[in-house]
Amino acid sequence: IDIRLTTIAINMRLPFWGHLLQAVGFMNSSKETIRGFLTGGPGRAVLVIVGGAKEALLGAPGRNDLVLQRRKGFFEIALQTGSSLVPVFSLGENEMYEKIKGDNLICRSLQFVSRKTMALFGFSLPLCYGRGLLQLTMPKRVKILEVVGDPIPCKRIPNPTQKDIDELRQRYCEALQRVYNKAKIAYGPEGRFEDLRIVE
Repeated sequence: IDIRLTTIAINMRLPFWGHLLQAVGFMNSSKETIRGFLTGGPGRAVLVIVGGAKEALLGAPGRNDLVLQRRKGFFEIALQTGSSLVPVFSLGENEMYEKIKGDNLICRSLQFVSRKTMALFGFSLPLCYGRGLLQLTMPKRVKILEVVGDPIPCKRIPNPTQKDIDELRQRYCEALQRVYNKAKIAYGPEGRFEDLRIVE
C-alpha cells in the first residue's frame, strides 16, 4: 500500500523542507490533493492527523480531548472516493510533555503569541517541556500504545449529503471510542487516562 502522511500547506512550500517532506512520503492536506491521490488508483492510503494544531494545544497528561466536531472534510472525501476509514489512536503521546502554565506576564505573552501564530499560519508551537531543565525539548520516556481499529467501509457517493457525512462521522466516532477503550485496557495500570472527549 502506498501510504502518505498529510501536513499543512505551508510545510510543503518551504524551500528544501518541502522537498524533504515530499521525498519521505508527506503531501499537502488540502481536500483537492487528498482526493486526487485517492482517486489515482487502488492500493493508496492517506494518514490524516485530524485534530491538528488545535488538538495539540488542548493536550495534557491523562487527558485526550479531540477536535473532531467540525472536521468533516475527510468524511466527505471518504464518501466521494469510496475509501475506507481506519480509526487509529496513539495513547500516551500527551504524557511526553508538560505544558507551561502560569498567570504571569511571560506565560500570558507566550500563550498569546501561540494563539496568534495558529490563527495566522494554521500551526502553533505548543508551550511545553520534556525531561527537565537541561533537556527541555527531549520527550519524557513514556510508553506509547498505537491501536488500529477495523476499517469502516464507505460506499462511493460522488455528491454526499450532510446526512451522509453526519452518519459516517457518527460511525467513525463510535469506532474510535472502541479503539480508545481497548487502548486504555491494554496500556496497563500505569496509565491514568480520563474518558475520551470530543470537544470541538
